[in-house]
Amino acid sequence: MTPESAPHQTRNEATREPLRLLDVIAGDATDPPVIDAAVAAGDAIIPVIGAAYTRRPVKVYSAGVALVLAAMHRR
Repeated sequence: MTPESAPHQTRNEATREPLRLLDVIAGDATDPPVIDAAVAAGDAIIPVIGAAYTRRPVKVYSAGVALVLAAMHRR
């Protein structure tokens, strides 16, 4: 089975074992205090933002990354 033909899977972080070399911080990607705390806690930031499927415009990606960048500039 190739990755393209593999079935779609989602993960629930609450049920996963945390990685030992990586801190996973879950929170609202549009909440500035959450983003500020996450950026302050790390040496590197890897935003992994997801949203439910909709046909309407989704702004969580651009808003979340803008907050991450702003928090990184303040740091």
